[in-house]
Amino acid sequence: MNILILAAHADDETLGCGGAIARWVREGHRVHVLFFTDGVGSRGRNSAAAKVRRRAAQAAAKILGCSIAGYGNFPDNQLDRVPLLKLAQTVERVKRKVQPEAVYTHFWGDLNIDHRRVCEAALTAFRPQPGETCRAVRAFEVASATEWGSPGAAYRPTAYVELTEADVETAVRAYGAYAQEVRADPHSRSVEAFLARRVVRGRECGVAWAEGFMVCRELIPL
Repeated sequence: MNILILAAHADDETLGCGGAIARWVREGHRVHVLFFTDGVGSRGRNSAAAKVRRRAAQAAAKILGCSIAGYGNFPDNQLDRVPLLKLAQTVERVKRKVQPEAVYTHFWGDLNIDHRRVCEAALTAFRPQPGETCRAVRAFEVASATEWGSPGAAYRPTAYVELTEADVETAVRAYGAYAQEVRADPHSRSVEAFLARRVVRGRECGVAWAEGFMVCRELIPL
């Protein structure tokens, strides 16, 4: 199966579904990631920092076993200034190449504006029309963006991907590739919190480890 991850920033793919990516790759699925921004612009435009972030993304992808389908090069934390059509067209170009059967992207209620816009672009590009190969669009959670969103848009997983301990260990190593993004405990982006979230999601569905997702749209065909 071809799986496409749409991530606003490099590290969102690992924070949101790093364990699931490790599992899918282990099972023989082809996983592709499309990034939209360099992830550093909101802290002051810095080309050197952007290059470091891109190298980190490549290192994380190598650890997880997925491929990078592209970089959008849109301004960080400013996707609300980019026309939705332009974002959707970026997705559609990759869509034609990858032809995914499942898409994973950001939650529509995240605090981060880039996350919300990428979710909109995903839902636009993968409208359920005749001939569409994508059967499911699901939203992942990103620490310090999803739980800080509006209380009226609470994240409640409706689907879970069970993980092995090895899947989680692979995800932790991939997260470690983003050394500049990892925070000290008790920050929600610490390694301890990364592990705890997967323990909690696992307990919610009766297993040791899991990552949770919300179903945006799904078709179960004949």
